[in-house]
Amino acid sequence: MPDADSLKDYVDSVNKSYTQVLFSEGNLKPFLLNRNEYDWVLFDVDLEPGNYRLCLLQTTEWKLRPVTAYAVVFPPGMKPIKHAETGQFGSGFNILPATSIGNKFLFSRNLTDLTTRFQGLHQVGVTTKFWTPDVENISFEVALLRKNPPVY
Repeated sequence: MPDADSLKDYVDSVNKSYTQVLFSEGNLKPFLLNRNEYDWVLFDVDLEPGNYRLCLLQTTEWKLRPVTAYAVVFPPGMKPIKHAETGQFGSGFNILPATSIGNKFLFSRNLTDLTTRFQGLHQVGVTTKFWTPDVENISFEVALLRKNPPVY
């Protein structure tokens, strides 16, 4: 699959394999350095058990440096990760994030596949480890797609 020019282009290109569950946008919140905590932008989404693809893209061009943003899905009852410690993302918590570094959508980086066994209200969270105030000016788009069952 080639890289897309935008998140919308990507979502449109996979519409036969996936059904859009969430497409939203927001602005990043700076990392709370004095408390060593992530500050999440959260989106509620009602999910059924199944396979999903989470996609993230920054829509603002960075001016001073690239900023890395992460998106994850929290199952019902799980509180968003607050304290930043080694291994918070990835295998240590079984949460592999979609990662965005700049405003180009790359298939190899800006999405992650996940499976949920739970039905009910999940939260899609977007955060960063960058703490400078200019992070608030960086906007993003996030999409959650449900994998369609195979057709035989």
